[in-house]
Amino acid sequence: MASLELRSGRYRIVFRFGGKKYHHSLGTTDRQEAEALRDRARANLHDLANGRTVLPPGADLALFLLSDGRITEKTEIRRVLTLGDLSGGRLPQHDRDPPPAHRADARRGLPDAPTHPRRPPGAR
Repeated sequence: MASLELRSGRYRIVFRFGGKKYHHSLGTTDRQEAEALRDRARANLHDLANGRTVLPPGADLALFLLSDGRITEKTEIRRVLTLGDLSGGRLPQHDRDPPPAHRADARRGLPDAPTHPRRPPGAR
């Protein structure tokens, strides 16, 4: 038999199968939703015990029961490959890019280019 426990405001299901105690968070704070999930797990647990359902090797029993046998393991979110990964991390990052060369020269004390042409002495 499966039962509900309320822990830290969230429900979890607790049941025994094959002499071992299992528990799994239902991820809900709603009692009606938790009871519906418990009833689903009870029915699937009954089918499993009577041989109407077969548990695949290595399957997560709680997920299997709660999903009507559709899910056997936790979903793995795979990391997305980015251009930075492909280039070995050599793509420039805008906040870390060095300043352009003319700015680097100006910082070293070299004179800036004049903003207007110089007039020859005596010219008006």
